[in-house]
Amino acid sequence: MKSFKIFLKKREIFFDCKFHRNILEVLQSNQIPIGYQCQLGFCGLCKVYLKKGDIFYFYRPIALLKSKEILTCICRPINNIVIEIC
Repeated sequence: MKSFKIFLKKREIFFDCKFHRNILEVLQSNQIPIGYQCQLGFCGLCKVYLKKGDIFYFYRPIALLKSKEILTCICRPINNIVIEIC
């Protein structure tokens, strides 16, 4: 399994595909404050801005998103990414 880096401001976090299902899980395990509720792509509380890199959605988000916004509860990186919490 692969590992990727998530860059958040001046912090670097590792996303290990063996241990983390989605980006929200890795943010929470690193004590990064981020809102969430449904964890199914409906509410949009876990959205962040994807500044660089690519992600894979497990299924299509239902929450309304603007350009470059992603839902951390239903996606994982497919390479190193840079994000900013909304």
